[in-house]
Amino acid sequence: MESFNINIVSELELEYIVKRLNEEEIPYTIKLNNDSVLPVFNNEAPFGIITILEEFRERVEIIYSHVQAEIGKKVRKENKGKKYNFKNIAIIVYASIITVVAVKYWSIVNREDLADNFEYVWDYSNTTMEVLDKSSGTLLEKHIDNNFNFNFEKEFIYSKDAMLRNLNIDKNDDGFIDQYITYDNDENITNVRYDFDSDGLINQIEYYLKGGDTLVIVDKNQTGELELLYYNRLNK
Repeated sequence: MESFNINIVSELELEYIVKRLNEEEIPYTIKLNNDSVLPVFNNEAPFGIITILEEFRERVEIIYSHVQAEIGKKVRKENKGKKYNFKNIAIIVYASIITVVAVKYWSIVNREDLADNFEYVWDYSNTTMEVLDKSSGTLLEKHIDNNFNFNFEKEFIYSKDAMLRNLNIDKNDDGFIDQYITYDNDENITNVRYDFDSDGLINQIEYYLKGGDTLVIVDKNQTGELELLYYNRLNK
């Protein structure tokens, strides 16, 4: 089923939206970004993500606009009549930003120290994690999460000499691998395995043989038992 995401920027916004979704009996899932410190300063990583089925989009858009209006009224009401020392506020904000950057840098630099043989290195946008050989620095794995939902859409697996061996792809971003691609020493594709329904069983395998022949094996009955579909022999 198709779905869409709502990026949540604060705990207050999350509370209001969840309350309205429950009132309207609209099903949803929530994933909080545990690595987002003071998310208002980090535009790339939201406080959390709410995932909702596409069929409820119109109702949810109305709920979202009402929630934003309610939050605006609440903030204006709480701030009415207050006097602010903007110099002190600026100092606090600046100190908070510096703290966030320092914590993030420390986390990225020191995270790999927990492992004996490997280094786990995240980029500063939290979209790419690389696994390196601790002794040689060779890239062994690269994991890509472009939408901050803690599911890796792509996983690149390399050999000890940094040659691409496998690429695993989660096409529908449901947390399960749908496509497994294997490469040879020249990084040409040798076979592709498909799991069309994300149940862990391989439904189809395509072998690309030397000379251009193609061998396709399928699981027609969804039992895990594979049988030959066709063999395209180009060189006779």
